[in-house]
Amino acid sequence: MIKYNSLPLIKKIYTKKTPEEIRTINVALFSTLLLESGIICDFLRSRREHFLTYVFLSMVTVSISIFLILLWKFYEYLLLKRCELITYIVREGDSLIAISQTCMPECNPWKTASLIRNINNIKDFIYVGQKILVPSRL
Repeated sequence: MIKYNSLPLIKKIYTKKTPEEIRTINVALFSTLLLESGIICDFLRSRREHFLTYVFLSMVTVSISIFLILLWKFYEYLLLKRCELITYIVREGDSLIAISQTCMPECNPWKTASLIRNINNIKDFIYVGQKILVPSRL
């Protein structure tokens, strides 16, 4: 597991992520680091006559990684925007995170919980018997 106490950017990347998202981020970071270090090592071993080629390869590697991250965010955005809103009656023991995981298991539960909070203008807590609108894929 990556320790991110002293790195605020890394901490921001890992905050409020599901275990699957954390594993995906770890694989993406490790793969990018491995590709970039391979490009740099190959550049240092060679005669440095193809400098622009190595710069181009580095830029392509980073841009593909960023594109894949943005593609996942776009997919999640489409899932949340193209869903049906259903009325859900809060039961004992329910939380917004649990409701989010039940209704939209494909999406990050924190983002779905935030969407539920915004749709229903929830400021504090939800109460047993409260009727709320939740996104659901039908």
